[in-house]
Amino acid sequence: MIRFEAGLLAEDLSKDLHSWCWMVGGQLLRSHCLTGLEAGLLPHGIQIATQFFPLKKGDLVLLKDPQVGGPGRDRLALVQCFREPQGSNPGVFMASGFYAPTTLGMKLPPIPLRVNGEVNEAVMAALGPCEPRLRKEIASQDRIRDLAMKKAFQSLWTEKALAEETSREKRDMKEKISELPEGEISAELVCGKELIRVRLEVEDSQINFNFTGTTAGSIHALPLAATSGIVRSTVREWLGWPRALSAACASQMSMSTPTGCMLNAPSKNSCEEKLGTSASLLKAAVEAALHRWDRRVNRGLTNYFDAKAILQFADRAPFSISIPSGSAATDASEGQSFFDQRALGMGFSPEKLEASCPVLVEQVDERKETTAAKEKSTGGPGLVLSFRLLEPGKLYWENPPLYRVTGKKEQSALQSSEIEILRKGTAVSGNADGSFALEKGDIVTLRSGSGGGLV
Repeated sequence: MIRFEAGLLAEDLSKDLHSWCWMVGGQLLRSHCLTGLEAGLLPHGIQIATQFFPLKKGDLVLLKDPQVGGPGRDRLALVQCFREPQGSNPGVFMASGFYAPTTLGMKLPPIPLRVNGEVNEAVMAALGPCEPRLRKEIASQDRIRDLAMKKAFQSLWTEKALAEETSREKRDMKEKISELPEGEISAELVCGKELIRVRLEVEDSQINFNFTGTTAGSIHALPLAATSGIVRSTVREWLGWPRALSAACASQMSMSTPTGCMLNAPSKNSCEEKLGTSASLLKAAVEAALHRWDRRVNRGLTNYFDAKAILQFADRAPFSISIPSGSAATDASEGQSFFDQRALGMGFSPEKLEASCPVLVEQVDERKETTAAKEKSTGGPGLVLSFRLLEPGKLYWENPPLYRVTGKKEQSALQSSEIEILRKGTAVSGNADGSFALEKGDIVTLRSGSGGGLV
């Protein structure tokens, strides 16, 4: 018999959104994001919005700053009150994040966007080209609210029903973790002078992460809410947990993250500048520890180091480039390139690059790498993208200059992402912050990482 629950309803209604989160009675009901980053930031955003604004049904708050639950960089988030708390009825709130490229570099505090049905049109107008996308997100949330709050579903949103649902999920999660071996393992990830040190311990159906020894972030850093979401989402994926992240799932995982380290960033400026890459570093470190610990299946680590850059030209909105890496090999199959994994245009489009920027694309191809002699399964190749500048501009390279994962594993090294800029045949060096001043005629070549093979 299929049990109908509030969490399942939330997942079904939100399935068309890229990243979303529901909180009921101050507890996380469901949180989902493809990267895990916003799975931690969005719940924090709901907490901030409800702390500082007396939200009523239909009220909206706009978020951007990752220190207060916003997604940061070129994304925005909306928090909406579906039902304010009344007596024994818990409050129901939802947040969703979406791509807004023209807001890159924009600083925004939490802003009430709709109060008592009145939209702040001045804020909408100030957001310029992303206004239509914002209105579409509002319409999607309103539709979801109207469906979720129908009379037929009211019994799902009671304290009793939610407590029973949480209790069942905790029991299911404990059973899932009890199948895994108990013990303790450590792993490290090094990026330049920065180090993520993670000690993982499994005991009594509880997973504990200790990040003592992690350095302060000089280039990369994350707010604590983001760290929490990334760690718990990574574990959820590793365990093959069929539902989105919830309070019950998170209750079986604890973290110790020293104040001031790169995973508990004290500075909002440092964490937003490299937010995406910092998240990738943490995910790789957690996966390295999980890979050493859970040896029931010999899994290849995923290469999350896509080639990422931002192009800027005068009088144009910044353009974000993300070239997907190859997938890692597994016992069952060779790794695949982006072309084999999904259709061209989903997240990477040379045509969109040419249409949005004054550049001429000269090459899009798979990387040609020599297979290690001892590999029994090869990783998927990364991609090569080369383009010529038709106007002067600036490029920000978002990938770390060097990284490695330490610890024993049955996988060859991942091929890292690379950047090369040629000016009349001579290589051009970047600045300390990862930026490059580009001139007309420069040739930029970006290479995404190749997935590791099994040896």
